[in-house]
Amino acid sequence: MKKHLYIGCSYPSPLNHFSIQVLFPPFSNYNFFQFPFYYSIEKILHDLYIYGHVKNYNHSEIIKNIYNDKLMKDVKESDMLTRTILQYE
Repeated sequence: MKKHLYIGCSYPSPLNHFSIQVLFPPFSNYNFFQFPFYYSIEKILHDLYIYGHVKNYNHSEIIKNIYNDKLMKDVKESDMLTRTILQYE
């Protein structure tokens, strides 16, 4: 079940504060996970440890992920599996 748990935040935030989200499928939509606005807890912790602050995605990361968004594929897969298990329509 831990595999299907998503922890992160979207940036930039419409409000001037940090808001971490803990999400578990089924999802009503996938907008929250759109790259480059979603920052996973892994990226946040890594950047804080290495740089002392969270870095924005650079241009090459954005171009690479527009065509190969692994996170979105994983989210959709988790969502479908959870819907099947829960028999959620």
